[in-house]
Amino acid sequence: MSMDGQIVFGGYDAAKTKGNNYTKSLQLPTLACSSGMEVTVTDMVLNFPNGTDSSMLGYGAIAACIMPDYPLIFTFPDTYYTQFETLTKTSNVGRGGGAGIGYSGPLYWPEEV
Repeated sequence: MSMDGQIVFGGYDAAKTKGNNYTKSLQLPTLACSSGMEVTVTDMVLNFPNGTDSSMLGYGAIAACIMPDYPLIFTFPDTYYTQFETLTKTSNVGRGGGAGIGYSGPLYWPEEV
């Protein structure tokens, strides 16, 4: 069973826990995904305070690899950060350091995001 979802950090989305449990075997590790936990992301939608929504992916899907031991929540190619900046009318102020929260990702002023 497939259902639309969202990433919830620090908890879970109770509305997405309906129905039977779904368990899938891990895939064999590959160079692209050493954990074997591959998923397909069909869309990422920004919900704006004015009630409008904008898709980050447009009409495509991306393959993603869940890496539980990686120090970041998620990473994306720069094209998706550019799309985020276009949709939110923001621009990054540089990249984070090599470790910690920023971990080389784009940084934004909190009041602009």
